[in-house]
Amino acid sequence: MPDVVVPIVPAAVLFDLAIGSSLVRPTAQWGVRAASEASSEPVASGNIGAGTGATVGKLAGPLFATKGGLGSALLALPNGTKVAALVAVNAVGEVVDSSKGAVVAGVRGTEVGTYRSAVDIALGLSDEDGPIGSNTTLGVVVTDAPFSKADLQKVAEMAHDGFARAIRPVHTQFDGDTIFAVSTSAKDNSAAAGSDSGEMLNSVGVAAAKVIEQAILDAVNAAESLCGCIASQDW
Repeated sequence: MPDVVVPIVPAAVLFDLAIGSSLVRPTAQWGVRAASEASSEPVASGNIGAGTGATVGKLAGPLFATKGGLGSALLALPNGTKVAALVAVNAVGEVVDSSKGAVVAGVRGTEVGTYRSAVDIALGLSDEDGPIGSNTTLGVVVTDAPFSKADLQKVAEMAHDGFARAIRPVHTQFDGDTIFAVSTSAKDNSAAAGSDSGEMLNSVGVAAAKVIEQAILDAVNAAESLCGCIASQDW
């Protein structure tokens, strides 16, 4: 039935009940407040929204985890197209700054400022072992490019490269990593977008991976220690 519109709202959640009281539940009033405070101002980062109870580096158990959070990033392409990302970082692995090759948040070591290799622990090269728990890093990529649903699916696929560059190990059986991609364009998002549509899709996909990576770093760098979970800025 071509005239029937079925409203479908994709959604995802992360498990954060290990931080603070697990008895606290969101209420309708929370939703009203969130909607009333929505604005065009820059998105806050760190311990806010879905990032409040987020943690990373849990391969040696929660006692050695580092605080995760909510992060965002924006990139403008030379042709004016914008690509942005918002990520709630709640990963079992560690977060790495690929430009420096350094761990910025992860499995905390015995000395302040040090981290144990999450990859080595996952490979069984370390004696450390602990309850890993439930983890999910959630991201959304937003662009003003007029893409079709199939195009946006490709953007979401390419955006996962940002997860791989910033989190290790990533996409494990202990993670529910998910990225959504949407377009804010009011133009016709048909597949026939012109002869350069493939080039534009490629550029936006590459940019999507970049902003996802930057948003992950923003999340852990802005996070603050909470309920006994130490943030990287305090470590």
